[in-house]
Amino acid sequence: MEQSCAEQKQGNRRDGDGCERVEHAASIREPAGVSEWVCRLTPTIGAVSWKFDMPETVLSAQFHITTRRELRDAHERIVHAVSQLTDEDIWWRPYEEQNTIGNILLHLCGNMGQWLVSGVGGAPDTRKRPGEFAERTPISKIELLMKLSKVVAAADEAIVRCSESELLRVRNVQHGPQTGMAAIFHSVGHLIGHTQEIIYITRLRLETKYDFRGISATSK
Repeated sequence: MEQSCAEQKQGNRRDGDGCERVEHAASIREPAGVSEWVCRLTPTIGAVSWKFDMPETVLSAQFHITTRRELRDAHERIVHAVSQLTDEDIWWRPYEEQNTIGNILLHLCGNMGQWLVSGVGGAPDTRKRPGEFAERTPISKIELLMKLSKVVAAADEAIVRCSESELLRVRNVQHGPQTGMAAIFHSVGHLIGHTQEIIYITRLRLETKYDFRGISATSK
């Protein structure tokens, strides 16, 4: 069964996925000569999977836009949370085996440096992962945030410069072979996960004094 995205327009609005995303991607620019993008419904039990026959240039452009937006958003959320803390708070741990926010920030810099700046961007890999968790020197909040911002900027540049062929090219990153796309997925997802951890620890320290960014639990 095949229908064009135009024919499925109403259905796309209902499910909030699939072709609706294609319409968003199409706003970037449809390459000349492409008259139709076909969506195929694949018969699966209890699920609908979409196959998009569309120009790779549109897919890669949307991939770049989305991953860069998620990278920027996570960075901004970290800065918002950490800026509310003191240097002492940054290195607080409830027990010895627990990572501090300081350790997590060093870990994020190491991961993005290895997977994005080096793995995708081609810079030398100088990461020393065990040191990210072993660090006990109270590095200042300002120094840690500056380090994070520098790595995020370099990671963003690596994503921008990653062409379609580089997204698909296999290279060794950390433990084994990864495509450029897989490396970006891994590192940005890893950043988002630890962002939530940092926010949680910040709220434990500040309790009711925590300043929410955007929508809180009591927002209407």
